[in-house]
Amino acid sequence: QSAFTQAKYALWNMINNGYIIGKGSDVLHITSKEINDAPQRLPTPTHVQVWMQLSKNLNKIVNKLPLSFTPEVGCNIGYALANAKNRNDICALNGRIIRASPKPIQCGSLQFGASKHIASIILAVMKKYPEIRCAMNIKYTSENLKLCEETPFIRSSFNRSDEPKNADSTMDWGTRTALEKSKTCPDFIY
Repeated sequence: QSAFTQAKYALWNMINNGYIIGKGSDVLHITSKEINDAPQRLPTPTHVQVWMQLSKNLNKIVNKLPLSFTPEVGCNIGYALANAKNRNDICALNGRIIRASPKPIQCGSLQFGASKHIASIILAVMKKYPEIRCAMNIKYTSENLKLCEETPFIRSSFNRSDEPKNADSTMDWGTRTALEKSKTCPDFIY
C-alpha cells in the first residue's frame, strides 16, 4: 500500500477508535488485520452517513452469520440512500462475505455502486416500499427455508423457470414477482 493509503487508514482509525485516556495508543504500528475500512471519497454527508451505518452493522452481521447461511458464492449486503434511483445510490460490499472456518469473513470494502444484484433487489423493493432500504442474500436450502418458516416473518417467492426471456435482471424480475404475490412487504424472498 502507498504511504498515502496507510496514512488515510491510520487517521481513520484514530478518529474512529479514539484514544483510551491513560492507556495511550499505538496507531503508528497498526497491522493490516487491524485496519478498519475507510470510506471512499463520498459526494455528500448523506452518503457518508449511509456508509457509516452499514459499516457499523456489517461487523455485527458477519460475527453472527452462521456458516449454513453463507452461500458458496458468498453473501452480499446493501443499504440505499433514501429515494435511491440507481445502483450508485446503494452502498454494498465490493466483494462478498465468504465461508471460512470457523465462521464467515468479510472480503472487500463497502462502496457505492459495488453490487448489481443487491442493488437490483433493493431498487425493486423501494419502488413499492420506499422505506425498505437494505437487503442481504443468504444460502437457499430446505433447512434454511424451514428455519425461516418457523418465524413470524413474512415470506414470498419466485421461480426462475418462470422468468420471461426479455427480463433485464433476474433479481429485479424475481423481486417484483415476489412482491406482487405478497399483501405486505416480505421479510424473506426465496
